[in-house]
Amino acid sequence: AGFDIADMDLMANEYLQKGKDMAKKLNWDKAIAQYYYYKGLSEQLSSEYDSAGLYYDTAILYFKQSSAKAITKKKKEEIALEIANTMSEKAANLMKIGRGAESITIYLHALELWKASNQPRKTEAIGTFYEKIATSYYDMKQFDKSLYYDKLSLEQRLLSNNEEVIAWAYVYVCDDFISLNQMDSCLVYLNLAMPLVKRLNNHRLSVQYYNKLAQVS
Repeated sequence: AGFDIADMDLMANEYLQKGKDMAKKLNWDKAIAQYYYYKGLSEQLSSEYDSAGLYYDTAILYFKQSSAKAITKKKKEEIALEIANTMSEKAANLMKIGRGAESITIYLHALELWKASNQPRKTEAIGTFYEKIATSYYDMKQFDKSLYYDKLSLEQRLLSNNEEVIAWAYVYVCDDFISLNQMDSCLVYLNLAMPLVKRLNNHRLSVQYYNKLAQVS
């Protein structure tokens, strides 16, 4: 007989707890922080948003303690990005319970940590955080602010060679223009997206593109 989902969750939690106990004995703040981060993810997936938020806060606290003990600049930067990642999950968790304004503040803080880094994925991460902030504003029906951050995200995406994320960025900008009832502006970005959409032949992307095209036609 195989394991069911409940058994797997129980085993995962047992292994997490063992890892945390070992990290406590070693006074290893970073490993303790990672324990609380993964516990936060688990609670969030179970829709236990309040407890997830507490776990994320505790993870951030231990990551900061780890950073204070770090000797090299590289190690401090690595920990800063783990804090940014945890903040991103905390912000997403807050969005689930309708606390959008708080989530945006946290996304902005995490974004600054990425901007200060020298990681190869910096441009991609900055574009993703702009996109998350735009989505938060969109969900709050503040479409002008959503458009502002989607345009910033598009600027970052255009620095990459990833045609799919560029195409999606155009579509997200179109969403904002449609919500603002600015159909002519939407059409401009749809025309920019068109060659990418046709070349990529991605079903999900194509559905979104032609749906927007129908709305402005």
